Amino acid sequence: MDYKNEYKSKLKTAEEAALLVKSGDWIDYSVGTIFPTLCDEAISKRRDELFDVKVRGNLLYGPTKTAECDPTHEH
Repeated sequence: MDYKNEYKSKLKTAEEAALLVKSGDWIDYSVGTIFPTLCDEAISKRRDELFDVKVRGNLLYGPTKTAECDPTHEH
């Protein structure tokens, strides 16, 4: 098995990854300094089409656009 090519075939842009998120999903941003800034921004741009998406993380540094883009928590 060629692991390098398999790995390359699974790589996605932040925008492509954000398209995989569905209403009702949980998103886990993990812990600390490995915050997915680009994915967070791409998901926040889909605010009006997603509902009941729950985001969790531990020791998140800086602002979280997915939370800030929806201050009423409607989405």
